[in-house]
Amino acid sequence: MISTLEFQNLLIRCGLDDKDARVYLALLTSGPSPVRKIAGVADINRGTTHTILRSLIDRGLVSYYHKQKRQYFVAESPEKIVTLFQDSLSAMQANYQELQAQLPKLNALRSDGVAKTSVRSYEGRQGIRLILEDVLDIVGAQEKKLYRVYSSVEIRDSLYHSFPSFTQERIRRGISVNVIAVGAGGEYQDLSERRWLPTDHGTPTYRILYAGTVVTISQNSQDDELHAFVVQDDAIYRTELIIFDHLWKALGHSLDH
Repeated sequence: MISTLEFQNLLIRCGLDDKDARVYLALLTSGPSPVRKIAGVADINRGTTHTILRSLIDRGLVSYYHKQKRQYFVAESPEKIVTLFQDSLSAMQANYQELQAQLPKLNALRSDGVAKTSVRSYEGRQGIRLILEDVLDIVGAQEKKLYRVYSSVEIRDSLYHSFPSFTQERIRRGISVNVIAVGAGGEYQDLSERRWLPTDHGTPTYRILYAGTVVTISQNSQDDELHAFVVQDDAIYRTELIIFDHLWKALGHSLDH
């Protein structure tokens, strides 16, 4: 059987604070009661108990009536808490969707308020996963959901070990990618267009271009550990974009002939 303390912790997780939960449970277990009795059961002073009761009334969790010049409070059914929690979840979901929609504007504000250029480094699988998650979050919030990649045959197979479901998640979010594959290999995927840059040796780096950001990933030949440098700079990004798109167009022409 679940203890009162466990119920109290459950109510706290569902949005009530500690004293709200104590007063509601005291009232639920005691039945219709005056403030003095509720305060005693909840072990909270009478003035604070009365304030909490008014708050619970406003939230639809408590009602009251008068009998023989005394005011009695009644706990509404626990189903009311479920409804309250569902309303809270709906509001959180709406706020989450609005936040996602406004991410480009929020990122623009961040760029205006800090240094125009930032450079960060990451190592290992967890660092690479953070970068891949950022690609999904940032590009997924843009109106045009497209990013660009120079894919390296040397790194391609190990890059997504930290995030095996990356491609499925990218497709689920409707994000497209243009890939210039340096060296042989690679495969076609949904929402992905690939063009090959012929070379006998490939390249030891993998590069991602998205939303003002240039990511360069390399692999240590001794321990196969991945290292990444993330540069956020509009001028560098635009330059890289011009080079990529020019090469992309040229490779497209070569496919036509």
